[in-house]
Amino acid sequence: VVVENTVTPHGVMPEALPRLGLSLQLEKSLEKVRWYGRGPFENYIDRCTGSFLGVWSKTVRDLEEPYVRPQDNGYRGAVRWVEFGDQVGHGVRFAATRPMYFQALEYGWEDMEFARQRNGQKRFYAPVRRDPWINLNLDILQLGLGGGSCGPKPLPKYLFPIKEESWTLVISPQ
Repeated sequence: VVVENTVTPHGVMPEALPRLGLSLQLEKSLEKVRWYGRGPFENYIDRCTGSFLGVWSKTVRDLEEPYVRPQDNGYRGAVRWVEFGDQVGHGVRFAATRPMYFQALEYGWEDMEFARQRNGQKRFYAPVRRDPWINLNLDILQLGLGGGSCGPKPLPKYLFPIKEESWTLVISPQ
């Protein structure tokens, strides 16, 4: 399957977007992950000096970074292709015309958002709810993390301009 994507900004846009790409759901059985890109650890556009280009393998659960406060985690960058397979070797491969970032978790952003307290609320522990599928993000652009919630914004070189973007994603059997 060849998916040609074009994103055209329309109307009033925010100063920055966190990411630009596609979100998909995969069968839970496709838990074995292999990719060619930065790894083996979590990395982002401005947090990648300890992650190196290579072919890496993990399970979906092992891609997760279990931070004390639920938050976005587990991205891998500079990815040329990523494969998801089951225990007998059946699976799917994603490759894009541009290096991409991927994130595969057993929960979605909504689960992370509602598992944490807000400013002014009493602190509580609420584990994220795991879904009966894999939540997959395949992004071609990503905002830098900067200092996160406790520091400065990303440096200008880690922001991406909001403009029309095009890319092609090829989905094939593993």
